[in-house]
Amino acid sequence: MTHEKKILKQKIEKEGIPLEQWDIQINYGIKTGYTDLAGRCLVSSAKRDGVQIIAVVLDSLYLWNDSIALLDYGFENVGTKTIVRKNETIKKIPVVSGRKKYIDVKTANKIVVPEFKNDSDAYEVEYDIPKILTAPIKKGDTVGKISVKCDGKEIAATDIFAVESVEQKSFFRWLADTILNFFKTFDGG
Repeated sequence: MTHEKKILKQKIEKEGIPLEQWDIQINYGIKTGYTDLAGRCLVSSAKRDGVQIIAVVLDSLYLWNDSIALLDYGFENVGTKTIVRKNETIKKIPVVSGRKKYIDVKTANKIVVPEFKNDSDAYEVEYDIPKILTAPIKKGDTVGKISVKCDGKEIAATDIFAVESVEQKSFFRWLADTILNFFKTFDGG
């Protein structure tokens, strides 16, 4: 048991709350307090399945039970939703003046957001990706962005990057390709 868990267990035992009511395995922190205006107070937090919930109880005779009920309610109604995975290939983008015609682009990071039980359409995902890229391009260059918005405000974003480098065509390579393409139009292919 970690030092923090031991302190948490001591606080719970000091208050006289049976440990089976308070799941010591999931709790992150507890702070009790008292003021004349707020009365007896309890701030607690817990984490389950990647979701961290904070419960604040003020002026209650049943601080611990109310806190447990708030945390349980939170975990029953909030989960997580992965919007974007790290290193996810987004698309192939055409490259102008490059030695390659297309390049793959991927996401730099994952984006995970809270998902509320009855509100699965709370988020908008916006892709800011160019239709074409111009060489030269270096591996790892940021070429776009994915934004996640809630109520019109950006809450998360990740860059989109080039998977590989693309050198710019030399003038002679460009000239040769242009001449070949010109003759291909007469040849039907």
